[in-house]
Amino acid sequence: MKYTLNLSKQLKTVIHINEDIILNDNHYIYITDQNLYGLYKDSFLQDKEVICLPPGEESKSFDSYLTIVSYLIEHHVSKDCCLVGFGGGVILDLVSFVASTYKRGIGLILIPTSSLAMVDASIGGKNGLNYNNLKNVIGSIYLPKDIYINLDFLKTLPNDEFISGLGEILKIGLLFDEEIFSLFYQNKYLENLDKIIIKAIKYKIDVVKKDPFETGYRRCLNFGHTFGHAFERLYGLKHGYSVMIGMLIISKNKPYYQSLKKIVNSFDVSFNQSIDIDQVLNLIENDKKFTKEGLIIVDVESVGHFSFKTITKQDIKQYLEDFINE
Repeated sequence: MKYTLNLSKQLKTVIHINEDIILNDNHYIYITDQNLYGLYKDSFLQDKEVICLPPGEESKSFDSYLTIVSYLIEHHVSKDCCLVGFGGGVILDLVSFVASTYKRGIGLILIPTSSLAMVDASIGGKNGLNYNNLKNVIGSIYLPKDIYINLDFLKTLPNDEFISGLGEILKIGLLFDEEIFSLFYQNKYLENLDKIIIKAIKYKIDVVKKDPFETGYRRCLNFGHTFGHAFERLYGLKHGYSVMIGMLIISKNKPYYQSLKKIVNSFDVSFNQSIDIDQVLNLIENDKKFTKEGLIIVDVESVGHFSFKTITKQDIKQYLEDFINE
């Protein structure tokens, strides 16, 4: 299967799903993390030029950015070179941002290795760095030439990372697809994994086609993310776990809430730390979706039906209090 994502007459990304990864004779530099390098140095990464970074969210930083750029400058890497991001969301976001800024833009190919990166981080061109405890506060939108999605890479993915990716697929189900949501509720998602991943990818492509630069409609993909990002930064939760918590917070009193809660509980998405409402509010006020009128959120009224609305700081506080006191 091959899907082509046309964002404009000038820009396109070809998404190869379960096809062989065949690159041409250009100069490629692979960027990955130490965990993946250890797993694939004698197979996929053998005989390739590789920049290897520490694993984890901490690598989505200016220090890592400068490490890569310094390497490129030191080795006289020209504009016709192509960077290949091989990894999960952290690596793909970081490498994409480097590619968008080094010499005002060089070639970029993404090879996601996690379920989260396959259905979310690799598609649509959004990238970014974290700074001063704020997630993705610096970034750009820059499209790769190709995305290679091979589900075999999931075989080496740790279980908590796999579940994190399921959070983004569950989000897609709530926004667009009752079947995906139902498969999670019936605990049949594993036997239908290929199906729900490919469905999620296709929905993401359709959304990005309609709004490539996130001027309106594409914001639907932020469902649960503003609250989720705050929990991710404050309490060190995996991204997908945090998004699931964010969706629960926003979905209180919705008709699907108890079903969503059952699904999230089945993944053991919980933490024992007390929630500091003021700290959460402070992070949310620095979110890019926060305007002078308030916070723009995605409001899913029922599975497959959503709208946008703006809530006030007091509303945000009430959502958090309701979640804490449940």
